[in-house]
Parts: sequence; structure tokens; C-alpha cells
Amino acid sequence: MTQEKRDCLFFVADRAMGDVVDGFLSKGHLEGRLGCRQFQFEFDLDVLEAARFGMGCDGGVFKHCHRMLQENGYMDTHERLVVMLDQQFGGELPAAEVRAEILERLKVNGWGDDRADVVVIDPELEVWIWQDSPHVQTALGYNGTGSLRDALKDDDRWPEGSDKPNQPKDLIKQLCREHRTPYSSAIYRDVVEMVSAQHCQDPAFRQLTESLRRWFPIGGDA
Repeated sequence: MTQEKRDCLFFVADRAMGDVVDGFLSKGHLEGRLGCRQFQFEFDLDVLEAARFGMGCDGGVFKHCHRMLQENGYMDTHERLVVMLDQQFGGELPAAEVRAEILERLKVNGWGDDRADVVVIDPELEVWIWQDSPHVQTALGYNGTGSLRDALKDDDRWPEGSDKPNQPKDLIKQLCREHRTPYSSAIYRDVVEMVSAQHCQDPAFRQLTESLRRWFPIGGDA
């Protein structure tokens, strides 16, 4: 008997990316949040973390994801695939080049006909977290009198006119230390569960939502 395929597999570099995917998808309401219809999603069934397979993180995804997916039969378990990684690794190839190389390897291994997309976040995942939102402030333990963004601008850690601060990942860790907030990937999930996805203008995030809308259009087959 042929097993019915699940809707979409998310192959991510590490737990932080897995928690971000979980934060965006596990609460439902995808029509309003991401502009696509609801589809199957269970973290344990639909998220793979490269770090847990001994592949390293972003570099391992770049070099080995096509082979790992084929060897473990994931084309037979899932209809669609999203591969996610940071651009900032190894040889520092441009994000577009990283995406094109992975997509080509996936197509050779059977993930063609718009079954897969590759999301390369430039430079790193944390740019999705940095929004001018009180939820970000709460997650990082900031309780100053003004906004966190203004405070970071005042000490030159968020340049005037820039959408994101410098060194977004290092700054999250730094603020956690300053405000005595335990740093973990759960911070990422807490933020994305609450912030408006409409406010994230990062090109990689917009690419992800466009693929999900194309694959799972509102009003399409559930």
C-alpha cells in the first residue's frame, strides 16, 4: 500500500531555524500570517535539522543535503521541500549562487517541477528576528524607557537608516547577556509566534512566503 505523502519537508541548518519554522507554522492562521492556506505541519515529521545528522550546519546543508535526502527516501514521504541555510558560511559565496547550486543538485536527484525551493538567508537567520516590535524587546529582556531600536541607535549598534542592526546574531547574544536573559533558540520561536510576518521585508523571507503561496494557495485543495 502506497503511503500518502505529507505536504512539505523543511530541511534546516540547525535548531534555531527549526524553531523559527515552528513559530511561523505551528500556530496556524496561515491565511492571515503568510498568505497561504493551512497545510500539514508537525515539527517531528516535517522538520529535519542538519546538525542532528552529523552534517555540521549551513556548510553541511550546502554540500550534502541532496544526497542525505535521497539516501533516506524523503522524496517518497513528502511532496514539497524547503531547504534553509545562512549565506554566511565557508567560502562566503553569494546567496544567489548558493541557492542555484543546491537547487541544481536537488533537481538532478528528483526534486524538479517546482517541488523544492532553497532559502538562503543573507547573511544569517537573525535578520528575520530584528523587527521594530515590542515582542522582540520582551524576548530579549529589554525594559528600558525608550524603544530597543532607539537605544541601539544611540550607541551605534543599529545604524541610522538601516533596516537591521550590525552583526544581528552577535547582538542578540550580547543583549541576552546584558539583560540576563538565557540565550536559546526558543527566543527565536517566541518572537516569530508573535510578530507580524508582513513586517519582515527580507528577500529570503519574501521568497519563502511566495513559494508557500504558490504551493498552497488560499482556496486551493486542502
